[in-house]
Amino acid sequence: MQDVDREATRDLEEERELEVRRRRSRITFWVVFVIPIVAVLVITVSARLGGTADPDKYPRPDGTSDSFGVLPAPTSGPAGNSSSAVRIEIYEDFQCPGCRALERSARTFLDAQASLGKVIVVDHPFSILDEVGHSPNRYSHRATNAALCVLDAAGPEAYAGMRDALFAAQPDEGRDGPSNASLARSAESVGVPTASACITGETYVPWIDEARKAGFARGVTGTPTVFVNGRMRDIKNKGDFARVIKEAQS
Repeated sequence: MQDVDREATRDLEEERELEVRRRRSRITFWVVFVIPIVAVLVITVSARLGGTADPDKYPRPDGTSDSFGVLPAPTSGPAGNSSSAVRIEIYEDFQCPGCRALERSARTFLDAQASLGKVIVVDHPFSILDEVGHSPNRYSHRATNAALCVLDAAGPEAYAGMRDALFAAQPDEGRDGPSNASLARSAESVGVPTASACITGETYVPWIDEARKAGFARGVTGTPTVFVNGRMRDIKNKGDFARVIKEAQS
């Protein structure tokens, strides 16, 4: 009986040691292989996009700021766009699943806060996934271009409709996204048929690359990234937004 107990104990110890080795192997894999690869990707993309970003170097969509943000529609709330409103900037890629999750969780809340004049929300379309192979047919760039074409043609409210449509129809990472012709049809579905030529011609892709330069210079290396009153914050959902807005107002 004692021999059986000893054997069972030995087997248990061997299993524990094996699990420790497995954990060490996983840690070694991440430290030796994955983290350096990610770092190289970020550095490579940043190097390719080096230099100072210029919002007027290429055709620029109407309704954008010098910092490559989408200017929000004026609000009719009690505070309007006053200096007391909390400024929220959201960097998003239209093929980023985390961005879609953030939109679903928080956009209605943010719109309500903006309508009351409590916040000003500035979208920063930030196309990054093409560079790391998550968007094989350059959908990240092309979707952003489509949204900007709608903005240029019909203003920020139409842009918001196109933004919502793009996130609702988001393709899986690593798979081809809709064609430009399909994106033009999406623009028509939100009431902006005049954006078709701009979408199929990819008019604002050079401007999008300039916007990405500006984002990298600001420390943005992934999406979604959120700034609150100029400070980068860790925000994943509506609750996080409510918390940081309250902090900023106090």
